[in-house]
Amino acid sequence: MAQDGMKNYTISVDDKLKIIRYRHTGNIPRKELGEAWTEILNIDEFTQQEFHLLADYRGATFNFSIDETKAIDQFLIAHKALLKGKKEALIVDNPFTTVVAILFEDKLYAQTGFEIKAFSTEHAAIRWLIG
Repeated sequence: MAQDGMKNYTISVDDKLKIIRYRHTGNIPRKELGEAWTEILNIDEFTQQEFHLLADYRGATFNFSIDETKAIDQFLIAHKALLKGKKEALIVDNPFTTVVAILFEDKLYAQTGFEIKAFSTEHAAIRWLIG
């Protein structure tokens, strides 16, 4: 969480496009990423309907090592039943965040059926999600 107790992320439901919009700013510790995912997995539109996820990490930096992504893998694999057939478009704009996103693309799809793809623009990300 941010130092002032406020979250560094927002989550909203876009009924028109049938997507969950998730935006994270600043430094992202792994724990805060887990908190955001816990909230996302409690949104009925995502878990019970055919909504997909648009995660915007522009201007944000993952504040954990590549080795720490194993815990994220385990969390997502544990929720395989909810994620199978879902799509997540990641909007990224820095090298480390891009590398982390690409690591998840193939690995998690094979293990969960959750399709993740990295983009540099919101337009391309939305086009892929709803296309």
